[in-house]
Amino acid sequence: MPKLCAFVVFGIAFAKFSQPVSRGKSILVSPTLCGHEPTQVVAFRLINVRKHAVLEPNIKVFIVTPQNGRLPLFLEVPFTLSIPIEFLELPQTVSVPLSQVPPDRKLNAMLVVIFSAGDPASGNSFEVRKTFSLEHDVLWGKDFAPLIGGSQSLETISARVSLDLNRFYKYIDSDESRCPDWAPDC
Repeated sequence: MPKLCAFVVFGIAFAKFSQPVSRGKSILVSPTLCGHEPTQVVAFRLINVRKHAVLEPNIKVFIVTPQNGRLPLFLEVPFTLSIPIEFLELPQTVSVPLSQVPPDRKLNAMLVVIFSAGDPASGNSFEVRKTFSLEHDVLWGKDFAPLIGGSQSLETISARVSLDLNRFYKYIDSDESRCPDWAPDC
């Protein structure tokens, strides 16, 4: 009996402390931003590839610009979500306006995304961070390729939706294909 209790305690402890690292890897963030010049908006995509929802999801987005000889300037910026963040099992597009970044600082600026949530299986919090360079990591005039396929019938209450995760890293041409004046060759 004492060995059984030891194994149970070990199993609970292992499950409690081993989940957060692997849980963060189940949140995919696009490797590049899609940019739209007329509106000066960039967007990234994220999705929870596990079937299990996360608890209390939260996103923060910062524009970080270097200062000559001083600490960088951190500016938390507003963003819009394509769907409520609680439905992260579907592809989420997060759009960030660049209107708060002065034009002379956009080339050196970084967009930092911090996603945090809780894992319902372990009760632990986890965090995913992604940094994008506004100079090198923006595909101007591109949009994200659609991921959702399937069918929906008005006669049935439930809808079948399938996601093609192979298209997560694919992009399509946008209607707004111009590059902004401040961007290098694109």
